[in-house]
Amino acid sequence: MKGGNWTVLPFISHTHVPPEDMVQLERILLVQLPSKGIINPKIYPAPKTFTVPDYLYDVYQFEQAQVWAISQDIKYAISAEILEWQYDQQSRFSTALSLKVTNISSGDLIWSMNGMGEGLPGEDAYDVSRKLIADLVAAIPLQ
Repeated sequence: MKGGNWTVLPFISHTHVPPEDMVQLERILLVQLPSKGIINPKIYPAPKTFTVPDYLYDVYQFEQAQVWAISQDIKYAISAEILEWQYDQQSRFSTALSLKVTNISSGDLIWSMNGMGEGLPGEDAYDVSRKLIADLVAAIPLQ
């Protein structure tokens, strides 16, 4: 798998994550991938507009990215789902993410791991998310 043909699929949020934070999470993942030998993964060129309701946007974009990846003969995809994204009453940020590696052409799940990150009071969402994504990427078993 290492050094193969890779893409990062759009993240799917199961909670209310601001769009700018979704973009930031994808960028954090892209920065971490070279540590596992995944260099220059192709990125889905999202269209400017979608004609779907807001509540279907993430899933629709994800499905369109999969179709695009197949048309580009990409073999492997990394995707993520955001399961939690919140601050508690003490201003501690917490997030839970699921990271997956799939074979695009067959749809087979190769690897999956969930993780949760919690910050200290006042710690930025970016820092907590970066640490969690780095831990999840480090756990990807690539040969």
